[in-house]
Amino acid sequence: MKKKILTVLVCAAVMLTTACDKSGISSTPTDSSNESSSTSSKESSSTSSEENSSKESESSPESSSAPSESTPESSSATSGGDTEGGFTHGTVTANSYNSEFLGIKADFAEGWITVTDDILAQNNGITDMSDENVNKALNTNAILYELIAGTETNTNMNIVIENLNVTNKGKQLTGAEYIELAFPNVEAQFKAAGFESVEAEKSTVSFLGSEMACINTKLTNEGQEAVQKMIPLSNGTYMGIVTFTGANEEEIISTMSMFQKI
Repeated sequence: MKKKILTVLVCAAVMLTTACDKSGISSTPTDSSNESSSTSSKESSSTSSEENSSKESESSPESSSAPSESTPESSSATSGGDTEGGFTHGTVTANSYNSEFLGIKADFAEGWITVTDDILAQNNGITDMSDENVNKALNTNAILYELIAGTETNTNMNIVIENLNVTNKGKQLTGAEYIELAFPNVEAQFKAAGFESVEAEKSTVSFLGSEMACINTKLTNEGQEAVQKMIPLSNGTYMGIVTFTGANEEEIISTMSMFQKI
């Protein structure tokens, strides 16, 4: 079960552009996972254009209903940086993350390991994580692996950036609107990835000092369980999808507490 949870962690985070592949991308930042991670990413990059085309009609806000009135207004956006020049990759160190673009930062607790920029670049099919290259990747493939971090006990998280200029015809979405579009695909994607039982619900969660829209998912395979929260952060025509996975709700809340708004 441990390998299965890590396998679908990243691919399940991006609902509008891609479907989960059983090969997936392991989010465990260890030497053994780095090799499989970069290989899987290259495979997904080669097929993403076709997937984007097939998903585009699904993701158009014209075909979706507006978010319910109970959806918290504060989930619509973060206080991120200017988007005029495109996306800007955050700073990743061995135990921290800082993104002026998304307006968030994290200091990871002891036992956490982050995937390096070199490995992130491999996952994204580019030579490095320079602004020029990350924007080329986003304009070509629509998604970018921005941050992957985890522990040896299988608690982990990741941030994936989605370019709505590619997937949603340049139309901006709030976090709540993104959830409305993403939710119908959740169960099918996890089932396709091999999970025996998938229980998903739209909800809200307190994150970065605000109440935000999210998708809660409970996954079961071979008698073992894991839970996941997916929280979209909107900044212009870019969506940062933050996904937390753990054995239980307490692990996820603990991971979320390491993040702050800047």
